[in-house]
Amino acid sequence: MILESGEFSVSTQELQALASLDSRQYGFLKLSAPENLKKKALVLKAVKYLERMLIQAYNQKKAHDDEDKTKENPPEAPSCVKIKQETPLCDDAGVTTIDESLPAEIMSTEGTEESKNTSTAAGDEIKMESDESAKDTPATDGSAEEEKRTSDEDKDISIDPKTYCKLGHFHLLLEDYEKALSAYQKYFALKQDHWRDAPFMYGLGLVYFHYNAFRW
Repeated sequence: MILESGEFSVSTQELQALASLDSRQYGFLKLSAPENLKKKALVLKAVKYLERMLIQAYNQKKAHDDEDKTKENPPEAPSCVKIKQETPLCDDAGVTTIDESLPAEIMSTEGTEESKNTSTAAGDEIKMESDESAKDTPATDGSAEEEKRTSDEDKDISIDPKTYCKLGHFHLLLEDYEKALSAYQKYFALKQDHWRDAPFMYGLGLVYFHYNAFRW
């Protein structure tokens, strides 16, 4: 069923005419004939609308898949640059030399042991405080994460396989066999009981006959 949208506005009669078109009209309905120019314009309009809808759905699904891959494999943080001190701190005369290009914490040569002890004590104090705060903080359940995952799954776009079949019928009536074959094959792959659809089987057979392809 073809729906109405902003740029695709047709009357109920035109919608009924489009709904009745399928591969069974092939050979009987010549869209290239002068008396069928209006119907051909309507079919071309429907094809344009369906193809645009499929492209938009594909792009949205691709963007959603890329977002999931980014969440699963986040980019690695840049590694820290290690500075290696190769020059001696004292020259031949025993005078201490300092490289001014190094950071301040590396340039400092006084109170090394004292700063190390101070930092160790401060680290122990911070660790004790974090342990106490962890005990006081209640554990959160995964309900928020589950809700977010559910909302992400709702973004998945699902296309009715009949859309490809209808698009194949339109291309067949327009005698665009390459696009008709592409649409029919997509429907063939998505619809398990495609053999129940007589217009589809007939249209696919006509396309295969056009290409002299008598083997599946």
